[in-house]
Amino acid sequence: MRILILCDLEGTAGVVDFKTQTYDGGRDNEQAKYLATLEINALIDGAMEGGATDPIVLDGHGSGGINIEHIHREARVIYGRPIGSAWEMGLTFEAQFLYGHHAMENTPDGVLCHSWSSRSIANCWLNDELNGRVV
Repeated sequence: MRILILCDLEGTAGVVDFKTQTYDGGRDNEQAKYLATLEINALIDGAMEGGATDPIVLDGHGSGGINIEHIHREARVIYGRPIGSAWEMGLTFEAQFLYGHHAMENTPDGVLCHSWSSRSIANCWLNDELNGRVV
C-alpha cells in the first residue's frame, strides 16, 4: 500500500522558534530537521507495521524540513524547490499522513502558527471566511 507523508517542520515536538529552528541557517535548524526526521521515521515504521509498503515523503517545509541523510531506508523522498502538489506531480497513493503541520496564522495558543509564509502573509480569506488551508 503506497502512502504519502506530507511533512512540515513547525509541528515537530520541541520546535518552538521560527528564527533559530525553522529558518534556513538558524542556529538550531539542523537539530530541528533531525528531530523531525526521527518522528517521520517512527511514523513510517508504524505505517509499515500496519501494512504500508511504499512510503513517499514529500517535504513541504519551504527551505527543507528533514535531514535527508537520516531518513528511513524504505522511504522515497521528494525534496527541494520549486515543488508542486502531489496531484500536479501525478503521485498516486492509498493513504495520506500529514506530519508536523501547524495551525493557521492568528490561532489562539497556536505554536508557530502561520498561513503559507511565516514572514510575509498575515491572513488569508476564502469567500470572506478566514482560512489557513490550501484549497
